[in-house]
Parts: sequence; C-alpha cells; structure tokens
Amino acid sequence: MGFFKQYISEEGKQGIKEFKYKGGSVSIVYEYFWSPLCDWIVKKFIPSNIAPNTITLTASIIVFLAHLNMMYHSPDFSQEIPSWVSFVMFIAVLQYQILDNCDGKQARATGSSSPLGMLFDHGCDSVVTWMFGMCVANAFHISDKRLIYWAVLILALIPFYTAQWSQYHVGVFKLGRINAIDEGLILVQLVFLISAIFGQQIWRTEGPFGLEIGSFFILIVSIMGCGQFFQFIIDTYIECKKQKKSFISTLESLLCVVLLLITHSVVYAYTDVYQHKYLLVLYFYGISLGWSKVTSHIQIAHITKEKYNQWRVSFILSCLALISMGIFGLQQYQTYIICGVLINSFVCYCHLVYEVTNTMADVLKIKIFRITPKIVEKKSS
Repeated sequence: MGFFKQYISEEGKQGIKEFKYKGGSVSIVYEYFWSPLCDWIVKKFIPSNIAPNTITLTASIIVFLAHLNMMYHSPDFSQEIPSWVSFVMFIAVLQYQILDNCDGKQARATGSSSPLGMLFDHGCDSVVTWMFGMCVANAFHISDKRLIYWAVLILALIPFYTAQWSQYHVGVFKLGRINAIDEGLILVQLVFLISAIFGQQIWRTEGPFGLEIGSFFILIVSIMGCGQFFQFIIDTYIECKKQKKSFISTLESLLCVVLLLITHSVVYAYTDVYQHKYLLVLYFYGISLGWSKVTSHIQIAHITKEKYNQWRVSFILSCLALISMGIFGLQQYQTYIICGVLINSFVCYCHLVYEVTNTMADVLKIKIFRITPKIVEKKSS
C-alpha cells in the first residue's frame, strides 16, 4: 500500500459478507410517483444483463458532463449561461433522479443486490450532490459571490454527510415524508427549467425583503438544509433511545463537520478567492472531493462494522493548508495552495474508490459492472 493504509481489515471483510441493508423512503412523492415509474422503466426498458452499478455510473457521468458544460460557460459564477445549457442541466438532474431509483430496483429484480452496490450508489451521490449545489448557485447568478460558499456547504456537503452519520450509528437509512432526494431534486430541476425558459435574469429581479429572488431562494433552501440536518440528529436521538445506545457518543463523529465549517469560514472571511475567475471553482472541487472521501469512509465503516475514523490525513492536510492561507495572509500563494488541495483530494479519493470497490468485489466474488449469467436468468424466468 505504501503511503496509503489498508481501507478494509480482515474483520471488515467478514462484516461485508454479513451486511444487510436497512432503509427506505416514506416520501409520498416517491411512493406514488418515482417508485411506480422506475418499476415500469426497469421492467420495460432495462435489459437483465445490465448491472445496477452500470446504471449508477451512466447517470453520474451524464451529470458530470452537464456540470462541466455549465461551469465552462460560467467558471466564475457570474457569466450569462445560455438557455440550452440550463435545459441540459435540467435533463441531467431528471435522468439522475430516475436512474438513481432504477439501479436499486434493477438490483432487486436481478437478485444482484450487494453492499458494493449500496456503497457505489451512495459514493456517486456524495459527488453528484455538490455538483448540483455548484450548478444551482451558478444558475442563480448571485451578485454577492460569497453566498455561494454557504449555498454549496449547506445545500450539499453537510446534509448528505449527516444522513450517512445517522445510518452508521442506528443502522438504518431512512428518508422522511419530505426529503432532499425525492422532493429536493424536483426543486433543483425546476430551477434549471425556469432558467432555461425565462433566462437567468429572472433570479436577479428584486424579491422579498429587498433581496434578489436567487439570493432569497438560496436563503430559504439553506434554512431547509439546516432543518434537514437537525432532523437527522433528532431521528438519530430517537433511534438511539429505542436501541438503548448513547446518543452523546454519536455526536463525536460530527466534529469533522466543525473542521469543514471552520475551513469554509476562514476562506470566506480572510481570502479573496471568490473574486478570481477559476479559483473559487477549483476550491470547491478540492474541498468537496476531500469531503466526499470522508463521507465514503463512514459508509465503509457502516458496511464493514468497523469503528469509524473521521480524521482522514488527506482531508486534515487540505483544511490546514486552506486555513493557513487565510490566517497567515498567503494570498500570493493561494493558486498553488488551492491546486495542491485539489490534487491531494483527487488522488486520495480515486485511490479509495479503486481499492475499496475492487476489495469488496473480491470479497463478495462479484464483478463491479457485470451480472453473472446465473443472476440474469433470475429476472428472465
């Protein structure tokens, strides 16, 4: 392994074999719309030999390309985005929501459900979520670029981690009647569709309290994001009480959120990153990829039944570099520091994905992107 430690121990490999997924959504929109729609799509249009992970990866690649397209047209969050770019982003979010539901249904239909599938699905979600956050902030064309820091942080990074934190401690991934996935993504789609039809200028018109409509919308959705954060904490408290577990001990693994908040606050308050054409985007890529790695570790710990270590060296180094950049006034080096953070996060995250997915595939004796003929026959019969 060299510099990198082994991600899954021998005891963890045994935990993978014994893992059973518990979770679901009680959303009315999911129950009466998304679930029936995706059941129909899987039965009518998706061949039995298509692996669930292939569906997940395809959906993620489409989002990634649409995201890059939008960021290319407005790398500093201030350029006018063509209507067709917003429409492409609308389609990308819509297909992701559909295929993200279809992959699980395909897994159950073909008998190929596995811990690897769950990790792969949630791992893609952890990256796609902040891509959506960046694109929503870009679509709003906000005058005060510093609001973008909090839009991405509160809408994307923290709520998703808190969901995985709750699952790790209580063993259940539960989505409420109204949640960021089933209903939240519909709002995201509407943002891009409205931008495509009416243009971005609609978000710059004055709204309530003298705020631009885009800024007001971000404020409201940020409040909803905070509400989701506290809802996960309350749900975890209730489940811990039922299971007679210590709730206080679960809060310790939220300390990395504090480090993320401190880093974000320092960059926000003590640097002018948001004023540079490409630096803000590179900063988001670096810190968000690092955070996706942290989120993946809590998912791995849940599956392997191993103790979760939130203090990842790669993420700590990135945060310390960014905090030092702000506190010590290293403005002349900020391009190098941010690029270094991005490279560090990208390399470490890619290594994690490669090692863990292959290790889990070996343990479970399955292929990552293929279904064995025996399993395929299960759906066909």
